Amino acid sequence: MDLFLTGGDQVFLTRLDRNKCNINTGKSRYSSYIGNVSMKGYIMGWLFEYGTEHMKVKQYATQVIAQVFNSNQSWGTVKVIDQALVGNHLWVVSERHTVENDETLRFIDLFLLSKQEQWGYKEIDEYGGPAYWDCPKRMLELAPRIERMDPSEWSKNWREGVIRHHNNVALKRKKKRIIKARIEYIRIMGVLQWTKSETEFDEAEKKAIKLREYLNENNDLF
Repeated sequence: MDLFLTGGDQVFLTRLDRNKCNINTGKSRYSSYIGNVSMKGYIMGWLFEYGTEHMKVKQYATQVIAQVFNSNQSWGTVKVIDQALVGNHLWVVSERHTVENDETLRFIDLFLLSKQEQWGYKEIDEYGGPAYWDCPKRMLELAPRIERMDPSEWSKNWREGVIRHHNNVALKRKKKRIIKARIEYIRIMGVLQWTKSETEFDEAEKKAIKLREYLNENNDLF
């Protein structure tokens, strides 16, 4: 596997024995030699950047956005509308205006962030069909699907997957709340059975009524 480097090639060639950086792409492991200069290495769609080893994930995410979404491009302008870091998944909504077509469009991009010796990222836009669904739902509304750019309906299927993912997450959280409510209801029934305090009995009875109503309303989930 070739490692393609941008900038500083001559310095790189004279410093082959300086430092060794192993880069794990997730599929196999490759070794490259990097001199004590700022360089970038491209491997299977991943860009690993020398000098990022001490960064935290949030700091590196900020750097990636600054590098990729430069406001002034030769073809037009681009600005970040929204961003979210979910674990090591950096989701970005950008608005791009092209000079040639005088057109403004919005896109959702995923940056997979990974740290081996150095930090690196791999960019996938929604029309490439990313196999990750933890994109915030609000971004789907901020950047509507562009049908003409999605002939294979990869974006359409991905967006449906995002909605399913969030619905499943919400359902799991609701089930956990119901389980906790059941446990609390059993505890309160014990209080009603054994307490000798009239005040404590009245308070427990009110809680028991509310919990019983809540559990009856959500009984179909179990």
